[in-house]
Amino acid sequence: MAFPQLPPSLTLEGKTALITGAGSATGIGFASAKALGELGARVIITGTTDRIHERVGELEALDIDAVGIVCRLDSEEGAAGLVTSLANVSAQPTILVNNAGMVTVSDETIAQGSIDMTTTEWNDSLGMNLTTAFHATQTVVHFMRSAKWGRIINITSVSGSSMATRGDLGYAAAKAGMVGLTRGLAVDEAHHGITSNAVAP
Repeated sequence: MAFPQLPPSLTLEGKTALITGAGSATGIGFASAKALGELGARVIITGTTDRIHERVGELEALDIDAVGIVCRLDSEEGAAGLVTSLANVSAQPTILVNNAGMVTVSDETIAQGSIDMTTTEWNDSLGMNLTTAFHATQTVVHFMRSAKWGRIINITSVSGSSMATRGDLGYAAAKAGMVGLTRGLAVDEAHHGITSNAVAP
């Protein structure tokens, strides 16, 4: 989908955006990368597998300046890898789309999230769906503070904050936590010229 021509003051020329969880060709992360790239931003996209490089190729075919990084952001080690990878491509993002995560409903490869789940399964769900956003934000917020401008967009959900689905307790808790993270960041970082907003598909 092509976006209408915007006035120069509304383009993202000269900006760099980091979009996490952009490996799926039909997902929110990749769609966000295309939208931001079409507005002129350089886009750095992350995913947990090499398929992220296929997405880079598709973006480049649209004349979008794109870089793909394979990493997991649910651990400090993975976040450290992201820091190194950004430095290697001289990227200092001031736009962040926290999209990384995974819903467990209908996916038999992921433990279902009832109250009978183990602590490890609980932590894994929070790690995938909440800690990833914490680590990605922590990685780039100093670029935003230095620029005195930043935009953080957290992909939350109606699950957790407004409703829930059976057997997905960890996901619902994590997505509700994303709303709290969004509000807390908005308060803490406003004086740096950084906004924090949530989109709940």
